[in-house]
Amino acid sequence: MTAPNADQIINEYMSRLERALDQVPGERRQELLYEVRTHIAEARTQLSNETDVELLNILDRLGDPSETAAAELGRIDLAPSDRRRSHVLEIATIILLPLFWPVGVILLWISGSWTTREKLIGTFVPPGGYLGTFVIGSLFAIGAVSSICSTVSDESGRVLSTTCPSGGAQIALNIGAALVLIVYLVGPILTAGYLAVRL
Repeated sequence: MTAPNADQIINEYMSRLERALDQVPGERRQELLYEVRTHIAEARTQLSNETDVELLNILDRLGDPSETAAAELGRIDLAPSDRRRSHVLEIATIILLPLFWPVGVILLWISGSWTTREKLIGTFVPPGGYLGTFVIGSLFAIGAVSSICSTVSDESGRVLSTTCPSGGAQIALNIGAALVLIVYLVGPILTAGYLAVRL
C-alpha cells in the first residue's frame, strides 16, 4: 500500500535537494539526484504497509538536503584552470545558441552545467535561434502575403476580380504576424539569459 501523500512528500524533498545542489556541477548533480531517487525507491519496497510517517523516516535518514549539498561541495576540489576551461564552453554556448543555433545546441548538450530540463528549454524555446527566426518570419510573411488578396485574371492578363480580407481580418493578420515576430526576436535572448542565470 502506498502512503497517501507519497508523491507530494518525495517531490518536495527532491525539489529541495535539487535547489540545494545548484552549485554542484551538472553531471554530478544529476548522478546524486538519481542515487537518492533509487535509494528512496528501494527503501519503499522494504515497507510492508507504507505510511506518510514511514516515508518521512526514510527521508530523515537521508539527511537534510542542505547538509547533503554542503558535504558534496566540500568534496569538490576543482583547480582554477579547470573552472576557467569549463566556463569557456558555457559562455560559448550562451553566445552561439541565439546566433548560430546548431553549434550552440551541440555545445549545450555537451556541457554538464545544465539539467536536462534546462537543455530542452535551450533547444526548443524558440527553435533555431535567429536562423529559425529568419526562416519562420520568411515563411509567415510569404503565407500572409499570399493570403491577403487573391486576384483572378483572364488570358490577356486583365484583372477580372480581386478579393481581399475585410479591415478586421487584415488587422488580425497584422497583429498575429507582429506577435510571432516579437516571440521569435525576443525568445533567443530570453533563452540565453535564462541559461546564463541557471549557470
